[in-house]
Amino acid sequence: MGSLFFGLRQNNLRPTRPLGLGLVALLLPVIGAASGGMLQLPPVGMGTWITGLLMMIGIGVLVGVLPALRAMRLNIVDALAGR
Repeated sequence: MGSLFFGLRQNNLRPTRPLGLGLVALLLPVIGAASGGMLQLPPVGMGTWITGLLMMIGIGVLVGVLPALRAMRLNIVDALAGR
């Protein structure tokens, strides 16, 4: 079971996703100002950011669990042979 959680942490819960959200939060005002007021982007509340973060984690866990469980059941020799 330890390898299951190691696989999830290694493959799906990458720190780049929250960094991307933070980058977007910083760029929204810049994009609005650069457009000369033509592009009015609505503010994004903290609840929306938390929901997005939780969804990313949830989807990552859901997508990663099945392949991790399958990989745990494989024999090393079969896995290396591509069977």
